[in-house]
Amino acid sequence: MKQLQYCLLALLWPVVNGFAQPMTAKIPALETGDRIPAITIDHLYNYPASSVRLTDFKGKLLLLDFWSTWCGSCIEGFPKMQALQKEFGSRLQVLLVNTYQGDDIKKVKPFFAKRKALTGEEVSLPYSLLQGSLLAYFPHRFVPHYVWIDASGRVVAITSQLEVTSKNIRAILNGDPVALHTKNDQLEFDTKKPLFVNGNGGSGGPFLYRSMLTPYIEGLGCSSGISRDSAGKISRFYLLNSSLWILLKSAYPALSNFPLNSIVVKTKHAAMHLPGTGVETDVYDASFCYELSLPPSSYEALQAYMQQDIARALKIGVSMEERKGRCLVLKRVDANSLQAGTTKSTTSCWSGDATAACRDRNSFSASNSSQAGTTKSVTSCWSGDATAAIRDSSRASASAVGHETQQQPADDAISISSTGQQYQPVIGLMKQLNKHSVAINMPVIDETGLKGKLAPVLPAGYHAMSLEMLQVFLGRAGFVLTEAERTVPVAVISDL
Repeated sequence: MKQLQYCLLALLWPVVNGFAQPMTAKIPALETGDRIPAITIDHLYNYPASSVRLTDFKGKLLLLDFWSTWCGSCIEGFPKMQALQKEFGSRLQVLLVNTYQGDDIKKVKPFFAKRKALTGEEVSLPYSLLQGSLLAYFPHRFVPHYVWIDASGRVVAITSQLEVTSKNIRAILNGDPVALHTKNDQLEFDTKKPLFVNGNGGSGGPFLYRSMLTPYIEGLGCSSGISRDSAGKISRFYLLNSSLWILLKSAYPALSNFPLNSIVVKTKHAAMHLPGTGVETDVYDASFCYELSLPPSSYEALQAYMQQDIARALKIGVSMEERKGRCLVLKRVDANSLQAGTTKSTTSCWSGDATAACRDRNSFSASNSSQAGTTKSVTSCWSGDATAAIRDSSRASASAVGHETQQQPADDAISISSTGQQYQPVIGLMKQLNKHSVAINMPVIDETGLKGKLAPVLPAGYHAMSLEMLQVFLGRAGFVLTEAERTVPVAVISDL
């Protein structure tokens, strides 16, 4: 009987042992310096073949651009990538790689078609879909995500979009030494949990109240969010890897009511840069992470806490003032005496030089996963509007920041006449003019005395128009835009 038992065990052992072994060996993640194996990419479009091996690109620099349809900064970067491909020709191959299972060809093809209809831009680069298996070789959580593979088939860099420049590509191709920042996502980081608690994003411990401001932290992405309790009171607010400008807008929401030409920058803080001024800055040195966990409080209390923290840590404050200075005045003139304006543009119109501040950059990462709960995150916080995360509302749950379609206010509504001419309220025209940061570097005020839909709509591409061109356009519509001195409201950002 025992002999029979031993025989049965001997027969069964290979079967039991086989089920105990993993079905496939774990694929080690590739790092900088590793040589890539013969990885096959399929579901390939805009390419002569439907599949290809990464090793087939030896002899040229291969740039894997990981993206998804829900990542706005990824899509915005496509024209840049196509321009780089054109610049370097056969020495470079950019390959758009999508690992998200929801982005199949049935979704992506009409998505690209709609984008072309809206922007006139066509995606000509080769792109591959449904490549979830590549996450084992190139793990990441935030997109866009770039893997650089040199002509010999070695990984030479893993970066965000900030490092993808013509200068850096040329250095790699020429074999010149170049130090690129390495993007290293913390895959276990959870934006729904407080930063540093129980190892979330780093070391930390329990606390009753916490306010924290840190420099840029690698791997956390760029997002903001808010948590409320069941009564709608705010218990937590966070802002990750964001510019000082966005931090100030979150603490002082009234800043959003001022066009950039009505903001006076009097601080010497190296990280204080207004968006759109065209001055380069180092994102990593000029970004902050801020988190405030507090007893359930009101929106106004949250603002006060943030303002106090900024004052204590950065020695910066914001005030709303009335100042006398140069501005542009919009007036209605008699149609029989229209004249094109000849007002000259100035470079400084206040005692503080609001135009000297630097340009904010785009967000540089988008979360690779959607998470439900009382805290929601955004994918743009370097030059986007993170203040929406803390706007008071009657809803008990947190509001998502960004990527939401906002209904156009009634006072901005556009009307079309029987002749096809577009009109809008004067307030809509004022918003267009005050957002024209290229040609107009001083406030524009309304002295037309008009109400209703009587103002013209500036043509498409008006951001590229000079001041003189704007004056001619407005003159034909019965308006004149002239420089004058007035007392106008301004926001002042100053050192304390």
